[in-house]
Amino acid sequence: MMSTLEETTRWRANGPYLPTLASKTSLFEETRQFLLTYARLGDVEATRQALVNGGLPQRSRATRATIIKIVQVRLTRWHPPAWVLDDLITFAQEGHQAELQAALLLHTARQDALFYDIIQQVVVPRWFAGERELIRADVQRFLDEVQLTHPEVTGWSHSTREKLSGNVLTTLRDFGLLQGTATKQIVEPIVPPAVVKHLIHLLQAEGIPPEQVAQHADWQLWLWDAAHAQKAIDLFRTAYDGIGHSSGRPYVYFVYPPEQERTVQRMIDEQVRSDKTLFFHHIDLLPLTINSLAGQEERRQHLLNDPLKQSSVTEAIMRVWARALSREITTRLEETAQQEGSPVVMLRGLAALHPVGNPTALMEFLAEQEPRNPGTNTIVPIVLLIPGIRPPQTSRRYLFLGQERLRFDFYRGEEM
Repeated sequence: MMSTLEETTRWRANGPYLPTLASKTSLFEETRQFLLTYARLGDVEATRQALVNGGLPQRSRATRATIIKIVQVRLTRWHPPAWVLDDLITFAQEGHQAELQAALLLHTARQDALFYDIIQQVVVPRWFAGERELIRADVQRFLDEVQLTHPEVTGWSHSTREKLSGNVLTTLRDFGLLQGTATKQIVEPIVPPAVVKHLIHLLQAEGIPPEQVAQHADWQLWLWDAAHAQKAIDLFRTAYDGIGHSSGRPYVYFVYPPEQERTVQRMIDEQVRSDKTLFFHHIDLLPLTINSLAGQEERRQHLLNDPLKQSSVTEAIMRVWARALSREITTRLEETAQQEGSPVVMLRGLAALHPVGNPTALMEFLAEQEPRNPGTNTIVPIVLLIPGIRPPQTSRRYLFLGQERLRFDFYRGEEM
C-alpha cells in the first residue's frame, strides 16, 4: 500500500482544544468507506476526490467534503507510516467490526486532544470508581473545569457545547465504549488481539521504551489498566507450549460484556480458524449440557429444589458436565490427530452453566480429567469465552453474566 509518510509523523494531537465533534460524530461507516476506497485506489488525494464527488451517500457536496476532511485528520494528515493504514484497511474488511471499532476509538482520540482528555479524565475515572452512567452534563462539567487551562473553550457558544456533549456520547457508543440510547452506560470494549498488536506497534514506533509500553495512558482508552495491558502484551511473547506455565494450567479466559454476545461469537467464527500452526476445536456448552442430562430434567429440578440436597446435586451435575466436556475434547483430538497445527479448544456457550454452576467450577472439575494431546501427551490449551464483567482494579476476578452475586476467581490459567 502506498505510504502517506511525506512529512514527519505527528503521532498525536496537542495544543488547543477543537470542537470537531460538535459537527460530526464517529463517522464510522464513512471511515470504513474511505479505507476501502483507499485500498482500491492507493492514493489519498484520489480517494478524497472519489468520495467527495459522490462516493458517499450524503446529498450535499459540502457535507461530503467536511466528512472527508475530518476522516483525513484522524487517519492521514498526521502522516502515519504505511503499515498503519494497511492495518486499518484490514480492519475495515467485512467481518472485522470489533477490530475497526477499537482501532478507530484509538486513532480518533490520539488525533483529537479534547476527545482524548474527555475519555481519560471523565470516562476512565468513573469506570475505575465503579460508576457506569455517563450523561451530557458530565461532559459539560468537564468543559467548565478546563477553561483555565484551555481558554479557547470560553469562546464556544452554548449550542456548540450542547452539540459537542451529545456527539461525544454518541461517538463513544459507536466505538463500543458506551451502550444504550436514552441512558448510556460505560462498558469495556471488545479489543481483538490484532488491535492490541497495532497499539503495541504504534507506541514502539512513537519511541516509547519497551519497558514503558504497558504503563502508557493509551491503554486506558479501552479501560485497561497497566496490569491488563501487560498481560495482553505477554500473550504475544508467549509461545504455544508456554501457555499457562505460570499458573499450572493452559487455560485462557476471555471475559466480554453479555450484551455483546453476538458480536463476539461472530468475531470468533470469522477469525479464529485453523491453519498450519494451530487447529481450533470449537465446542458449544449449550447442547452438551442439555444432552448429558437428557431424560432427567424433572428429577434434576426436584433435587435442586430440595435445600438439603441442593449442594451435592449441584456438584454432581457439574461433574457430569465436566466429564461430558472431557469426552468431547478427547474424541475431537483423536479424530483430528493427523491434522496439521497444535490443538486449541475454544469453549463457548458458558451461560448454559447458570444457575447450576459457573466457569470456575467447571474448570476445577475438568482439571481432574486433563484432556491431553494424543500426539504429545501435553494438556491441551482451552480458551473460555465468558459472558461477564471484569471488576475495575481487580485481578483474576470476574462477574459471571455481569451479576455482582456471581463473583468468582479464575481457576488458574491466564486472562486475555
